[in-house]
Amino acid sequence: MQIPENALRRLRDPKPRALTAIAVFAVVLSFVWFQHRSLATTRRSLQASASKLTRMKSDAHQIIELQSRPQRAVDREKPNAELLAQVEAALSESNIPRELWQDSIPQPTQRAKGSDYLRVATRLEFEGVTIRQIVVFTQALLQDDPTLSIQSLRVQNRTKRSGSIGGETTWSVEMTIGYFMYDLDGNDQKAQS
Repeated sequence: MQIPENALRRLRDPKPRALTAIAVFAVVLSFVWFQHRSLATTRRSLQASASKLTRMKSDAHQIIELQSRPQRAVDREKPNAELLAQVEAALSESNIPRELWQDSIPQPTQRAKGSDYLRVATRLEFEGVTIRQIVVFTQALLQDDPTLSIQSLRVQNRTKRSGSIGGETTWSVEMTIGYFMYDLDGNDQKAQS
């Protein structure tokens, strides 16, 4: 089989080879350009992710720092009469008879570990109250004064006045309420670490 003369001429002609080379070059150039854009997009995405990670680490450190601080603090110690008036108002709101509140005992002021805050606390003792009454009392007390917190709660079933109110078991309850006070001087003599 013999190759026609004009086909041989076309193979020897540099024009189709140049066009083929240009087409291959254009395809390679397009591929390189798309790869470059893809890498640039990936680089920007990585930079944005690194920036977000840095912000998240900063936010996490700030959250940890804020968690170690008291949520609310006052700038002066509250008079005991003010605190007891708040307790009496919460008793009234929760329908706990005044005689079920047995005692209130101020606790020693303590410095919150590694901070400029003092923890001021008072232990309250109740005899013959229901869990429902204590929950309502606590809710009323904390709603009326957001600087207060419940620092401890101990519920015991004692025989002295234990019984039931409306079918509910009554309990002896010891509750420590308190608040944080910012120590402006940083050397309060009352604080016990």
